[in-house]
Amino acid sequence: LERFFWDLKGFFDLLVKVIMLILISPVIGFAYLVLCFFTVVPGKIFAKKLKKVGFLKSKSSAILNGRLLDTVNNIEIVKNFDNIEYEKKCITPLFKQEYDLSLKSLKLFFAQFSTVGITSSLASFILFLLATYLWQKSKISTADVTFVIMVIIGGLNMIGMIFDGLQAFAKKMFEVEKGLEVFSKPYDIVDKKNAKILKVSKGKIEFKNITFTYKNKKKPVFKNFNLTINPKEKVGIVGASGSGKTTLINLLQRAFEINSGEILIDGINISDITQESLHHNISLIPQDTVMFNRNIFQNLTFGTTIKDMKKVRIASKKAFADDFIMEKNNGYNSYAGDRGCLLSGGERQRLAIARAILKDAPILILDEATSSLDSISEKLINKAIENIIDKQTVIAIAHRLSTLKNMDRIIVLDKGKIIEEGNFEDLLKIKGKFFKLWQNELKKKGKNNV
Repeated sequence: LERFFWDLKGFFDLLVKVIMLILISPVIGFAYLVLCFFTVVPGKIFAKKLKKVGFLKSKSSAILNGRLLDTVNNIEIVKNFDNIEYEKKCITPLFKQEYDLSLKSLKLFFAQFSTVGITSSLASFILFLLATYLWQKSKISTADVTFVIMVIIGGLNMIGMIFDGLQAFAKKMFEVEKGLEVFSKPYDIVDKKNAKILKVSKGKIEFKNITFTYKNKKKPVFKNFNLTINPKEKVGIVGASGSGKTTLINLLQRAFEINSGEILIDGINISDITQESLHHNISLIPQDTVMFNRNIFQNLTFGTTIKDMKKVRIASKKAFADDFIMEKNNGYNSYAGDRGCLLSGGERQRLAIARAILKDAPILILDEATSSLDSISEKLINKAIENIIDKQTVIAIAHRLSTLKNMDRIIVLDKGKIIEEGNFEDLLKIKGKFFKLWQNELKKKGKNNV
């Protein structure tokens, strides 16, 4: 609507000027009309081209921004599945397309206003010569010449629009550069120059005398902490909030650098290996599973080279996900929505388990995978988890202690220290911290059943 009124204003402005110039001199009025035609037509031709490029650019920007948002929102999954290079490969051509269209738009923009500016200046010059000639012949007055010059000056304002447009473009480019600064910041944790590629053969994990303190805190989370997890051992970790459970698995994934000590996998210090190979050997099923805004098949095969639908369906069946996927209109081609908004919490968790099955990493981390689910979903998830923990070294952080009954060993943490350890039955016999946590869980279940 605003554009319409702007065009209407321009039309009436031109009409008034033509009428007034015709009243001064029909020759000048007719000349002005012809010169305006030769000035406006090239501008309109370029405007059509700019509109087409603008449409393609807006479409390109939407795709690029959508992909960037999808990747940034799920950056933890991207890192955990060592798929940063894959995302870069997908995003780079989108950036190039955006750059090419922006450059093409700029060239057309400059060509349009250069052409309009030159033709406008030439037309103004011709009109000025014509007005001067008529004045010399005493066919128009000095006041008439002055008015013609004012019309010419108004036409020359078009040239100023070139500089306004270029300034607007420069401003936009500055905003883009500022936005990209987020992605150009150096990583806090970088690989060593001669970092090795980790190849896990056994899956033994050792925390040796580690000390770790968050940058914004004075008190260490761990101080001279030691823990050994044997190959293919299933270890549960419990403790109150702030005891260090999540921090421990974050350190194993090298999300933070420890202050001192060593974290070893099969005897190799994780600071001596590439982060990509570290994440390649670890599967994570988090508490709050999010999905990419892509179809279910793409979400399941993320971080793998698997393209075989048969393998994907076998993994989905083990995770009790195949049934609900096939109930959807497009099956495995159905979209999960932004962060998996088109799926329930239980469905997202089952997809995460299927994804872990397909990745088939030798180390599996379960970070309170059933804490936010209802009892029916929890039972399905637990059955699905049982289908994948027979071949791997497993670390399970659990909010619901009932999910740890089949663990080989349970570690009870308190303020960064191991205060109890043993299997489920042994810890109940001790009647210590774990026993109290279990009693609280039973009370909550009793209240929920009332």
